[in-house]
Amino acid sequence: MKHLKGKARKRLKRHLLEIKVELYRMTVLVAWEVPLLDVLLHAKDAGCAISKKRAGEMIVFAKNCAGLTSHLGDRNTDIVIWLKKRPTDLGTYGALYHELFHAVDYITKSHNLDGEIECRAFLMEYLATKCNRYFWAKQKGGR
Repeated sequence: MKHLKGKARKRLKRHLLEIKVELYRMTVLVAWEVPLLDVLLHAKDAGCAISKKRAGEMIVFAKNCAGLTSHLGDRNTDIVIWLKKRPTDLGTYGALYHELFHAVDYITKSHNLDGEIECRAFLMEYLATKCNRYFWAKQKGGR
């Protein structure tokens, strides 16, 4: 895979929210309205080991869905959430929350917390709050 450059890099920065989850030493990348390949190239540039095969599978799958969630390679636990549309209404926020739920699954499984229900609830609340603060501020003309 190549590297992300120029206009694509600038556009991605306006359509990417990086949520640090310090407790688990990982990041959840939330991207919207940009090509999934650009998000994967950004992750690769940041050190994630994403194979061409895995990237290809994700891109094919994403063509027919409102969003996609995946871990970012075998050697790390970072997560990417890609959304076809920016959350603005019930349907697009529903897609965001659906994908956040998958992220919570990936995180708890990779950290051996499968049966920890309260941990999963707190993690969902944390990720949803980070996203809501960002997207709601954007809707009101902020950030």
